[in-house]
Amino acid sequence: MKKYLYLFTVVSICFGLYSCEKKEEEKTPSELIIGTWRLTAAVSSPAADWDGDGNPETDYFSAVYTEQCSKDDDLIFNANNTLTVNPNILCQGQTSADYDFSIDWSIPNATQLVLTTDGEVSNLNNFSVNETTLSYSESETINGTSYTITWTYTKQ
Repeated sequence: MKKYLYLFTVVSICFGLYSCEKKEEEKTPSELIIGTWRLTAAVSSPAADWDGDGNPETDYFSAVYTEQCSKDDDLIFNANNTLTVNPNILCQGQTSADYDFSIDWSIPNATQLVLTTDGEVSNLNNFSVNETTLSYSESETINGTSYTITWTYTKQ
Protein backbone atom coordinates (compact mmCIF):
# COMPACT_ATOMS: atom_id res chain seq x y z
CA MET A 1 0.00 0.00 0.00
CA LYS A 2 2.87 2.38 0.82
CA LYS A 3 4.30 1.65 -2.60
CA TYR A 4 1.08 2.87 -4.31
CA LEU A 5 0.86 5.93 -2.06
CA TYR A 6 4.45 6.80 -2.92
CA LEU A 7 3.80 6.34 -6.65
CA PHE A 8 0.63 8.46 -6.45
CA THR A 9 2.56 11.23 -4.66
CA VAL A 10 5.35 11.24 -7.29
CA VAL A 11 2.86 11.30 -10.17
CA SER A 12 0.87 14.12 -8.50
CA ILE A 13 4.01 16.22 -8.06
CA CYS A 14 5.01 15.69 -11.69
CA PHE A 15 1.57 16.75 -12.94
CA GLY A 16 1.62 19.72 -10.57
CA LEU A 17 4.97 20.93 -11.87
CA TYR A 18 3.90 20.47 -15.48
CA SER A 19 0.65 22.39 -15.01
CA CYS A 20 2.50 25.28 -13.33
CA GLU A 21 4.80 25.69 -16.30
CA LYS A 22 4.41 29.17 -17.75
CA LYS A 23 2.90 29.06 -21.22
CA GLU A 24 4.15 31.50 -23.83
CA GLU A 25 1.50 34.03 -24.74
CA GLU A 26 0.37 34.04 -28.34
CA LYS A 27 1.71 37.03 -30.26
CA THR A 28 -0.63 39.53 -31.87
CA PRO A 29 -0.46 40.29 -35.62
CA SER A 30 1.12 43.67 -34.73
CA GLU A 31 3.94 41.81 -32.95
CA LEU A 32 4.35 39.10 -35.59
CA ILE A 33 4.69 41.57 -38.47
CA ILE A 34 7.75 43.32 -37.00
CA GLY A 35 10.80 42.42 -39.08
CA THR A 36 12.00 42.03 -42.66
CA TRP A 37 9.82 40.41 -45.33
CA ARG A 38 10.45 39.52 -48.99
CA LEU A 39 7.85 38.81 -51.67
CA THR A 40 8.09 35.13 -52.63
CA ALA A 41 4.79 34.47 -54.43
CA ALA A 42 1.88 36.22 -56.09
CA VAL A 43 -0.92 34.01 -57.39
CA SER A 44 -3.89 35.13 -59.46
CA SER A 45 -7.34 33.68 -59.62
CA PRO A 46 -8.47 33.12 -62.31
CA ALA A 47 -5.46 32.63 -64.59
CA ALA A 48 -4.61 35.37 -67.09
CA ASP A 49 -1.96 36.05 -69.71
CA TRP A 50 0.05 38.30 -67.39
CA ASP A 51 3.28 38.16 -69.41
CA GLY A 52 1.70 38.50 -72.87
CA ASP A 53 2.94 35.16 -74.21
CA GLY A 54 -0.54 33.95 -75.17
CA ASN A 55 -0.76 31.43 -72.30
CA PRO A 56 -2.83 32.13 -69.20
CA GLU A 57 -1.01 31.56 -65.91
CA THR A 58 -1.78 31.90 -62.21
CA ASP A 59 1.87 32.59 -61.25
CA TYR A 60 1.68 36.37 -61.35
CA PHE A 61 5.02 36.67 -59.52
CA SER A 62 7.08 34.87 -62.18
CA ALA A 63 5.18 36.43 -65.07
CA VAL A 64 5.45 40.06 -63.93
CA TYR A 65 8.57 40.17 -61.76
CA THR A 66 11.03 39.04 -64.42
CA GLU A 67 14.16 40.94 -63.33
CA GLN A 68 16.08 39.93 -60.19
CA CYS A 69 16.21 43.57 -59.11
CA SER A 70 12.41 43.57 -58.76
CA LYS A 71 12.33 40.28 -56.81
CA ASP A 72 14.67 41.15 -53.96
CA ASP A 73 13.06 44.20 -52.35
CA ASP A 74 12.69 43.84 -48.59
CA LEU A 75 9.81 45.37 -46.65
CA ILE A 76 10.90 46.26 -43.13
CA PHE A 77 8.02 46.64 -40.66
CA ASN A 78 9.32 48.65 -37.71
CA ALA A 79 7.94 48.57 -34.17
CA ASN A 80 7.06 52.30 -34.42
CA ASN A 81 4.46 51.44 -37.12
CA THR A 82 6.58 52.66 -40.02
CA LEU A 83 7.54 50.64 -43.06
CA THR A 84 10.74 51.05 -45.03
CA VAL A 85 11.67 49.45 -48.33
CA ASN A 86 15.19 48.17 -48.94
CA PRO A 87 15.65 47.57 -52.69
CA ASN A 88 18.88 45.50 -52.25
CA ILE A 89 19.62 45.66 -56.01
CA LEU A 90 18.42 48.72 -57.93
CA CYS A 91 16.85 48.14 -61.33
CA GLN A 92 18.28 50.03 -64.29
CA GLY A 93 17.32 53.69 -64.08
CA GLN A 94 16.46 53.57 -60.37
CA THR A 95 18.22 55.45 -57.60
CA SER A 96 17.99 55.09 -53.85
CA ALA A 97 15.92 58.32 -53.90
CA ASP A 98 13.12 56.30 -55.54
CA TYR A 99 12.74 54.51 -52.20
CA ASP A 100 12.89 57.63 -50.04
CA PHE A 101 9.28 57.84 -48.89
CA SER A 102 7.37 57.39 -45.68
CA ILE A 103 4.88 54.56 -45.12
CA ASP A 104 2.87 54.06 -41.94
CA TRP A 105 1.20 50.75 -41.15
CA SER A 106 -1.57 49.61 -38.83
CA ILE A 107 -3.57 46.45 -38.24
CA PRO A 108 -7.10 47.54 -37.24
CA ASN A 109 -8.34 43.94 -37.11
CA ALA A 110 -6.93 40.44 -37.57
CA THR A 111 -7.64 40.32 -41.32
CA GLN A 112 -6.71 43.83 -42.46
CA LEU A 113 -3.40 45.63 -42.95
CA VAL A 114 -3.58 49.38 -43.65
CA LEU A 115 -0.69 51.21 -45.33
CA THR A 116 -0.63 55.01 -45.54
CA THR A 117 1.73 56.86 -47.87
CA ASP A 118 1.53 60.65 -48.24
CA GLY A 119 -2.10 60.59 -47.09
CA GLU A 120 -3.09 57.82 -49.52
CA VAL A 121 -4.57 54.83 -47.69
CA SER A 122 -4.34 51.24 -48.95
CA ASN A 123 -6.52 48.64 -47.23
CA LEU A 124 -5.04 45.19 -47.71
CA ASN A 125 -7.74 42.63 -46.95
CA ASN A 126 -7.63 38.91 -46.26
CA PHE A 127 -4.41 39.70 -44.40
CA SER A 128 -2.73 37.05 -42.27
CA VAL A 129 0.65 36.82 -40.59
CA ASN A 130 2.48 34.19 -38.56
CA GLU A 131 6.12 33.65 -37.55
CA THR A 132 7.26 32.96 -41.16
CA THR A 133 4.58 34.09 -43.64
CA LEU A 134 2.66 37.28 -44.36
CA SER A 135 -0.07 37.32 -47.01
CA TYR A 136 -2.96 39.41 -48.27
CA SER A 137 -5.26 39.53 -51.29
CA GLU A 138 -6.23 42.31 -53.67
CA SER A 139 -9.02 42.27 -56.23
CA GLU A 140 -9.04 44.13 -59.50
CA THR A 141 -11.35 44.13 -62.51
CA ILE A 142 -9.64 44.23 -65.90
CA ASN A 143 -11.73 44.31 -69.08
CA GLY A 144 -14.78 43.09 -67.16
CA THR A 145 -13.01 40.14 -65.49
CA SER A 146 -12.46 40.21 -61.74
CA TYR A 147 -9.06 38.94 -60.60
CA THR A 148 -7.82 38.27 -57.10
CA ILE A 149 -4.08 38.27 -56.50
CA THR A 150 -2.78 36.78 -53.29
CA TRP A 151 0.61 38.17 -52.28
CA THR A 152 2.86 36.05 -50.05
CA TYR A 153 5.95 37.31 -48.23
CA THR A 154 8.49 35.24 -46.30
CA LYS A 155 10.25 36.51 -43.18
CA GLN A 156 13.97 37.01 -43.76
